[in-house]
Amino acid sequence: MKLNSAIVDSGTSLLVGSTNVVKALTAGIPSNLNCSLLNTYPNITFLINGVNYVITAEQYAVRETVRGNTECVMGIVAADLPPLWG
Repeated sequence: MKLNSAIVDSGTSLLVGSTNVVKALTAGIPSNLNCSLLNTYPNITFLINGVNYVITAEQYAVRETVRGNTECVMGIVAADLPPLWG
């Protein structure tokens, strides 16, 4: 998928995009991640200014531990926001 523009928010640990972009990025990745199977999930590659940036499942999965129970959730989420400039 080719995008013409994007924004980087380095203050969050999530990747956020529109629903159609997130669906394309996460195609082939289960919606319920199993922490013990992260090494079997595909990488996601971003091409920025001719440079490939590879994100592994260890990087796009967010580990959450509550009361000693650790789960992995997808760190790529959809948010369809209205345009800033009409």
